Amino acid sequence: MTAKVSKKTQPAETGALYRLHRPQTFTEVAGQDALIAALRQAVASGRAAHAYLFTGPRGTGKTSTARILAKALNCPKVKQGEPCGSCDVCRAIERGSFLDLIEIDAASNRGIDEIRELRGTVAIAPTGGRRKVYLVDEVHMLTKEAWGALLKTLEEPPAFVTFVLATTEPGKVPATIGSRCQRFDFRPATPQALTDRLRAVAKAEKLTAEPEALEIVARAARGSFRDALSMLDTLAATGPKISSDGAREALGIAGGGHLDALEDSLVKRDLAAALETVDVAAHAGVAADVFRIALVERLRGRLHALAAGREGDWVATDLVRALKLLLAAGEWAKDSPLPELPLELVLVEFIGASEPASRESADSSEPAAASKLAASEPAAAKAKTKPKPDTAKPASPPPKNAQELWEKLLTATKDRYSLSVCLQKTRPIGLGKGELALSVQSEFFLQKLDAQATRKAVEAELKELAGQELALKLELAAPSEDLVGDALKTFEGAEVQ
Repeated sequence: MTAKVSKKTQPAETGALYRLHRPQTFTEVAGQDALIAALRQAVASGRAAHAYLFTGPRGTGKTSTARILAKALNCPKVKQGEPCGSCDVCRAIERGSFLDLIEIDAASNRGIDEIRELRGTVAIAPTGGRRKVYLVDEVHMLTKEAWGALLKTLEEPPAFVTFVLATTEPGKVPATIGSRCQRFDFRPATPQALTDRLRAVAKAEKLTAEPEALEIVARAARGSFRDALSMLDTLAATGPKISSDGAREALGIAGGGHLDALEDSLVKRDLAAALETVDVAAHAGVAADVFRIALVERLRGRLHALAAGREGDWVATDLVRALKLLLAAGEWAKDSPLPELPLELVLVEFIGASEPASRESADSSEPAAASKLAASEPAAAKAKTKPKPDTAKPASPPPKNAQELWEKLLTATKDRYSLSVCLQKTRPIGLGKGELALSVQSEFFLQKLDAQATRKAVEAELKELAGQELALKLELAAPSEDLVGDALKTFEGAEVQ
């Protein structure tokens, strides 16, 4: 469906582009063709449900579609399920003054008292239209008691009431609620759909934008129409002409030059050049995690090119390893005190533990792409082949003490980036009574290791290494303890790679 922009505008006080150009009819909703067709047909046939559950990422049109549905259910001139957009009802809903459309933000009205108040008004007949529509946004935020109260209302609502529950986290909606609603899943918009929408809005706002600039915004928005228009709003504030370079600078997005330089340094295993590129990009205003994500997208493209048989400077094993490290670094991005540190750690680990790949080393009798992809076969897949009885290695004896178990734990987790870094900031205290006690360098790493998923992973490794269930006991180290120094001494002066 081609993106369209309504000719009408909202009141002057709602000047944000995403509000000025919010879809006002089903036809104007882009990127959700199947569900829009179903809603329009339900209205046209008079078989609209009494409750809907709209799910999907933010900015994909859930609340806009709910308001359009309210129009369609109340518009006296509705035609084939489409509201006219010009009657008093449609205009009142656009202004936010239609009394029979009740919008509730569950994030701030999440308790049982608010839902009881809602139940008290449900039975009151519509005042200006045929149906009352209750739009409950962020519905997953309701408390357990509030869910129970809402369930009673959803089971037997008055014939003139329609509920629309909207959420970005459908997994938090109780099954008892979901089973009483018709569910529609809103998908993230494609880059092309976002670009089309941006182009239409730019034209309506008399903005001159380079095609590449709109594509940059569309990619940065990651499926959200609202985010895309908010970014365009930011760029429009700098002037009526929007260039691709201006878009990258204003949005803190890595340009092709930065990505080219970083990729080249990875291929050549030039750590100094790689770290310098990150530093230069940071000083140019490129957000570190945005840079990391852009590199992930670039390397993903290289991997696809290899799979398609196209030549390149990479071998698949290196690409897979680099991508895994970059994805793991994302776990640290929010908590890192230095924004560039997670990306820099990836560069150090990848370049420091790799040797330059030689494209000529592959057997010339095989196609280049085939040999590169064959090299990416995981070692774990080979390990699945059971050894013959006469070649099987005897099981290693269980560790004798905490120090030995800790060393084995570091070795066993060395290929798991985030976990390995955390464990390197510990030292053993004691082993006994069904637990391994570790001293942790800082509160930051203690919290990381104490997270449920991390603790579960470590304890699974301990069971494997010790041959018995062992709980992980964590203690914050005294300020004088040099845990990193102890770890380096244990491994003869080199951090685990």
